[in-house]
Amino acid sequence: MASAPLASDASRRLLELARRDRDAAVALLADASPEEQVAWVCEAPLAERVRLLGLVPHPEQVIPRLPEAELCFVVKAQGLHDAGWILAHATPEQIVASVDLDVWHGHELDLPQLSQWVAALADADRGALLRATRALDPELLVLLLRSRIGVVQKPTDAEG
Repeated sequence: MASAPLASDASRRLLELARRDRDAAVALLADASPEEQVAWVCEAPLAERVRLLGLVPHPEQVIPRLPEAELCFVVKAQGLHDAGWILAHATPEQIVASVDLDVWHGHELDLPQLSQWVAALADADRGALLRATRALDPELLVLLLRSRIGVVQKPTDAEG
C-alpha cells in the first residue's frame, strides 16, 4: 500500500525535526493539541506514523482519536508482535474494526491472524484483552478456541 504524501508543511517539518532532534520534536508535539497530534500522525507516511506516535507525550490521548482503519494500518506497520503499547490505548471500536479489517479475506476467516491479534492484545495488558474480548464478535472467539482446544471424553471403565 502506498502512503499518501504529507498534507502540510507543518507535518513535513515535524518529521524532519524528529529525524534530527528527537527532543525538539517531542516538545513541538507537546505544545500541540491531541487533535493536531492525530492529524500529524495520520498525514505522515505509513512508515513514519509509529515513530510519531512514539514521540507524543500522552499516547493515551492520541491513539483513541485515530480513525479505526488508521489504527489498523499503524498496528500492522509496527508489527502485531510489538504493538501491545498501541493496543493498550485503543478503544473497543478501534480494535473490532482493526481485527475485522485484518482477519477476514472475503468470507474466509484467517484464524492464525486472529490468533496473532489476540496474542498482541494479551501482550498489551489485561485491560486491553478484556475490553477486546467483550467487544469482539463472540463467534470469532468461539472459532478461535475451537481451532485450539480439543475435547476428549474419558471412557468409562465398562468401555475401556
